[in-house]
Amino acid sequence: MSCCPLPTEQTTITPTTCEFNLNQIHRIWVNREGAISYDISTPANNVPASLTGLAPEDIAPWNLLKTDTTSAKTLFLPLFGGDPAITPGDEITKGGSDNTTLNGKTQHIGFSPSEFLARYDGLTAQQETDMDEIVCEGDGLEVFFVLHDGSIIGKLDALTSNLFTGISIESAIVLMGRNVAGFTEKDSNIIKFQMNKDWSKTMHKITPTFNALTGI
Repeated sequence: MSCCPLPTEQTTITPTTCEFNLNQIHRIWVNREGAISYDISTPANNVPASLTGLAPEDIAPWNLLKTDTTSAKTLFLPLFGGDPAITPGDEITKGGSDNTTLNGKTQHIGFSPSEFLARYDGLTAQQETDMDEIVCEGDGLEVFFVLHDGSIIGKLDALTSNLFTGISIESAIVLMGRNVAGFTEKDSNIIKFQMNKDWSKTMHKITPTFNALTGI
């Protein structure tokens, strides 16, 4: 974040009218970064061309992306078993009560990425095999979050405010090994990845006309 030069006056903090909470994430959809975008103002400009004129609230474009045979193919991962959470990264600082900075002052450098983590229960061997391959994509992916109420969270482009896309990630999507805990527990796997600390500043919520939890 650039803070120089400072403006003449401090920024205005937008007053709260209604709170906004994601509550619980139940599922993620994954696509390659830059491969798809919905132009909310002009749907004729959607990418790829197969989505021309279609709205992200409808199931039609997502069905096309599910069966796409190009780089625009989107993966619709299973419902989580539980424990979905996004944890903000720690502050990165320099100095503080030592001789590395003048007067021992702590200098703010930035923040580590935020981490998403969730648990899958009872994945099949084939699902584990398929999801393991996602790691090969590295950090060149975007994700859509599907919430408990079926709404979809993506990113609204900060420059144009009309391009709806997935949220960029900053590390590979990793599926951890299977945890087997005995008769009283389901087998489980942890999935995790990182996002930029500011991911939520451009998040945008849409309400689909179909069941995004189980309908695709």
